[in-house]
Amino acid sequence: MMLWKVQAASLATLVSFLLPIAECRNTLNLRVTAPSGTYIGSINGTVPNVRQFVGVRYAQPPINDLRWMPPVKPTADSQSIIPATDPTVACSQYGTRSPNAFNQNLYQNQPPWLGQSHTPGTMVWSSGEDCLSLAVWTPVHATNQSKLPVVVFVPGGGFVNSGSYSSSWYRPHRWVERSQDLVAVVINYRLDIMGFPNARMLDEQNLGLLDQRMALEWVRDNIEAFGGDPERITFWGESAGSVSVDYHNFAFPDDPIVTGFFMDSGSALTSPESSTVRDGSGANFSFVADHFGCGSSAPAEEVACMRNIPVYDLITFVGQYTDNSTVPGVQLPPISFLPFTDDRVVFSNYTERYALGAYSQRPAIYSTCANEFAALTSVLGLPSPPATLSRLSPGMQAIINNATLDFFLCPAAQSTIFRQQDNAVTYRFLYGGNFTNISPLPYLGPYHASDLPMLHGSFQDFNGPGPSLQYETSAIMQDLLLSFMKDPSRGVQRLGWPEASSGRMLLFGADGQAVQNVSIDRVEGACTGSGPYNPYP
Repeated sequence: MMLWKVQAASLATLVSFLLPIAECRNTLNLRVTAPSGTYIGSINGTVPNVRQFVGVRYAQPPINDLRWMPPVKPTADSQSIIPATDPTVACSQYGTRSPNAFNQNLYQNQPPWLGQSHTPGTMVWSSGEDCLSLAVWTPVHATNQSKLPVVVFVPGGGFVNSGSYSSSWYRPHRWVERSQDLVAVVINYRLDIMGFPNARMLDEQNLGLLDQRMALEWVRDNIEAFGGDPERITFWGESAGSVSVDYHNFAFPDDPIVTGFFMDSGSALTSPESSTVRDGSGANFSFVADHFGCGSSAPAEEVACMRNIPVYDLITFVGQYTDNSTVPGVQLPPISFLPFTDDRVVFSNYTERYALGAYSQRPAIYSTCANEFAALTSVLGLPSPPATLSRLSPGMQAIINNATLDFFLCPAAQSTIFRQQDNAVTYRFLYGGNFTNISPLPYLGPYHASDLPMLHGSFQDFNGPGPSLQYETSAIMQDLLLSFMKDPSRGVQRLGWPEASSGRMLLFGADGQAVQNVSIDRVEGACTGSGPYNPYP
């Protein structure tokens, strides 16, 4: 079956397509009246046929008495005029002084640094507490009658740091411009101690995940006004964002809001022992509280005092302490603030949840990158290879491969097996592209998150244009995802992407080919004991 076929539009079709765009551009179509407000957007010079609405608040600022509280919806008033042309800050996070490929060479996936050093251990200047907002990109011709499929993207970052819709990688404007057939949303959510405090008195600890849920609710209730279809929403996350998206599948099985899930390099099965917190004593939060003179045997007093500490001081202390506890040779007890296993939003045993069928069972995509951990060597306690290195040593490559299997590929494989037992529609792909404008260091290859600029189309916005193969691969990846968004159950099959139950998956960007249909067993045989890791089958 042909995986891809380019069809030339007739002149009549082309004219009929361009006329409504021209008419909308004459009026700009930048005022959108939704149930939550009337938003004024903008059109940037890069993509003239896409409207963007940034800094759209989906929750009240989580400051003062709302710090460490579940998100609260803003007052809805369709008559309120809300400028949506300036992004809010990214959610509070620190930059680390522990060198890694991302903060040394791949900073386009991080919030703007505004001239700040990339390695200070201090709070990033372009981040802050008043951050619960999202951005919407939609074609200029779209109206509340368009009913275009919607994708909502959750950035990753280990629940500690995260890019935002102001980060170069996460802007889907070129995808929307090229397609004119979807609405894209990117959300911010609280991180680290602000999003997952594990403080003793709080009823809800997974505030960052509840932020994501409220953002989804905003999309459901308002996206129609922007041209989207609230009945066709795909929830897509990458890395910690992918783990989050899978968490939602289990946390809200009867009302997932969305029609499809896309878990991109992460799942609920991804290393649960190291990515969640089970200790209910609140020791880490109390440790930080003691530093600021807020320690108390009364939990309510401790939290009340901490609500008066400036967020910059909180994040900088956590960042600098964490740096000191992870830089080789320094021995300090580590602190961490991660999702909490409350067995309501985050569960302690996802194998059991699968056995019970306690998830939405909506169609899903699970994907990984072929060389995930090449950019994450610092996570393994390994030094970052020199920028001039063309290829990792066999020993280091073996470590990278094993970590890629343990953290990403094998959890995706196991998730697929569990879903197949329920006949839940599941698709798989592996990204194997190695393009220099995304992978500027030769040894990186298809590293963790390198598929994001391809899917968003943002690779064109930094480090210069790529080869024709890159554009072809990106277009195919985008169009397959769009087909999934339109019809999660069967859409991609019509383009030659079979269900994982067939034993097949897609491989993108490898071997000089935009897409290949390959055997799942040949890719993940190391997960089942049937062979070594074979990222390029």
